[in-house]
Amino acid sequence: MTTWLVVLAFLVFVFRIKKIRGWEWAIFLIIALNCIADLLVPYMRDIFQKDYGSGVYNGLAIVQRTLTLLLYASNTRVKEERYLNYGALGLLILVNIGAGFYYPDFFTLYTFPYIFLGLVVAFCSYIHLRNMVLEKTGASVVIGAFSLANFVYLTLMVSSVSAISLAYSIDHDFGRLIYALGNHAGYCLWSIILIISIIWKK
Repeated sequence: MTTWLVVLAFLVFVFRIKKIRGWEWAIFLIIALNCIADLLVPYMRDIFQKDYGSGVYNGLAIVQRTLTLLLYASNTRVKEERYLNYGALGLLILVNIGAGFYYPDFFTLYTFPYIFLGLVVAFCSYIHLRNMVLEKTGASVVIGAFSLANFVYLTLMVSSVSAISLAYSIDHDFGRLIYALGNHAGYCLWSIILIISIIWKK
């Protein structure tokens, strides 16, 4: 379900490609990368005889969050928000460098950076959306929707991933439910919000 929704988002953006302007191309690239990763990862074990999925998602998270923070910094008229996003970008670089020393290899899921930096980008998404609503940011409908989609997905994802160890220790089915409600539901909403935004754009 989640994979086919992001594929649908990609196809809708392709169909409406003439409407894409400026930093909206970064959003299109993020959707395309998510689409490729979600389609490729399930088959990587069969192709390479090794599970490279975590490495793919580590790399995807770094690229996606870097583009997101650059988009927010470039799209805002508020100086303080611009500094916030550049600061968050510097933190992202430092945390991932540290993760490279802490985790055994790049193909182990960077759990702490994934959760912590997810919170950081969720906060930056909220600030960008808030400034847009207050008419301090010259954001397009698509960029505004992207900010909302990121805030919704990342807050749900961080909540579920943070609680998943405790949930699994209580009951395995309960753990799977928590993960599905947080990560999968959030990812579906992310795709749906972006689909609506590009259709809505005049």
